[in-house]
Amino acid sequence: MVVISASANCNAKQELACSRIISDAGLKAWWIGNVKIMEMDLLWPELGTNMHWRSGGGSFKAQIKTDARPLYIEMSVDTPSANTTIRHTFEKLPEGGTRYTKLIEPIWRTGISRFLSPLFILLLRMAVKKEVKRAVRFADNQ
Repeated sequence: MVVISASANCNAKQELACSRIISDAGLKAWWIGNVKIMEMDLLWPELGTNMHWRSGGGSFKAQIKTDARPLYIEMSVDTPSANTTIRHTFEKLPEGGTRYTKLIEPIWRTGISRFLSPLFILLLRMAVKKEVKRAVRFADNQ
């Protein structure tokens, strides 16, 4: 099982970084690609709530599986090629600010996605690094 992750520090306090990054506005700001939210439960991101969005020609459906805000939040996301667990963690830094980490664990659904997984993993690693940098910028500048 492959786990892809990236981390970056921001100046925003833990609670603020968490709420900004996990929000629908945050998703639109840091997700790679043009995000269009199709549906979102009113109480997002509370436990069991759902969000459906489109980006880059693909459809993504997320459900919150663990809500331990502001420490972390974990969701199950159906992507075009995998059933994925995404965990966002927010570690309070001693000097103030927050260390944000995004961790992705894809479970490939089809034979073709398993075959192409080395390429997908390479692309995901690059995308997650960019997304994390964009997310902390959004948390600091919102």
